[in-house]
Amino acid sequence: MPGTFQKLPLLPVLLAVATFAPGCAGRSDQHAGVTVEREEIRAGHRLLLKSGVSPRRATLGDPVEWTLSAELPAAAAPGKLLRDPRGTDLDVRPPKEPVHTPAAKDKDRSEPREIWTWSYRIRAFALGKVPLPAMRLPVAFGSLRDTLVFPADTVAIDSLTPAATGAVLPDRGPITPELRPVDYAVAGVIALVLLVAILLLVRALRRRRAPVIATAPAEPPDVLLRREVNALRERGEPLPRDEFYDRLSLAIRDYAAAVTGITTRDRTTLEIVRELREREEASSEGVDALRRALARADLAKFARRGGGWDEALEALDLAERLPERLPPRPPAPPPGTPAAAPDNGDDIARRTAQGGGPGRR
Repeated sequence: MPGTFQKLPLLPVLLAVATFAPGCAGRSDQHAGVTVEREEIRAGHRLLLKSGVSPRRATLGDPVEWTLSAELPAAAAPGKLLRDPRGTDLDVRPPKEPVHTPAAKDKDRSEPREIWTWSYRIRAFALGKVPLPAMRLPVAFGSLRDTLVFPADTVAIDSLTPAATGAVLPDRGPITPELRPVDYAVAGVIALVLLVAILLLVRALRRRRAPVIATAPAEPPDVLLRREVNALRERGEPLPRDEFYDRLSLAIRDYAAAVTGITTRDRTTLEIVRELREREEASSEGVDALRRALARADLAKFARRGGGWDEALEALDLAERLPERLPPRPPAPPPGTPAAAPDNGDDIARRTAQGGGPGRR
């Protein structure tokens, strides 16, 4: 009998184990690798953090939905998710805004609760179990602040080619991976470079086909001077004194710069005359005529000397006669033109001895 009492309690235990073991194994297999959970107590509140991947196993480059959820008290204020920057084998597209819904009421909890959900879209570019980035969530419980860490999770990635197992798997069709933002940026830069190259080519062709328009030769400096003098003579009487003599002085200085090759606008009359006399390129009579014309305009402008319109007309006459005393330089012969040989006395004597006077050949 003692041996009987020792064996009888083992039978219910074995039966219970045999009955509940398949159910437990089934639940474990059902939830393994689908959702990873973590339950914590912070500031007296129960918190539930979940991480789920669908599908759990994918092909290299295929999109995978990664869902993070946090069951928090309604009074808690979650912040922005913080992602670990590491993990270069993943392309992660975060959601624009999280979604929060009221949690199902539980008779054991009196406080209202909400479920915050973030849906990410990821693509992995490494084979095997690829760890997902570590995610942290700042949460404020009134004046208290804390940071929650989501449970670590992974995704299994298979190769594009089937393993050499001898089994022929059905073809799933062509794989069309989506373009990343960097792909769109590269395509845009290439299109912009091509557009600029086409525009430059069209511009170069237009320039080659455009007819060559001959530019009109510049007018002689004496023509420009006399034109300005005539304009002042016809319409200069109503002009203010300063404006009238400014225009006259600039016209004389521009003419002197054109015929002598020196700068005149930013120099005084004495400096202009001194340089012309030192260079000895203009005759003394021309230099004196230029000095008198500039001095007449300077006196009327700065010293306020002048007898009205009659004095202004005399200054115009003096400027108009300036090209006679200081003539423009003759234009330079075009390149390649042979210079004319001087006719000296030997040539005249030779032509005379050959049978004629100086005018016969």
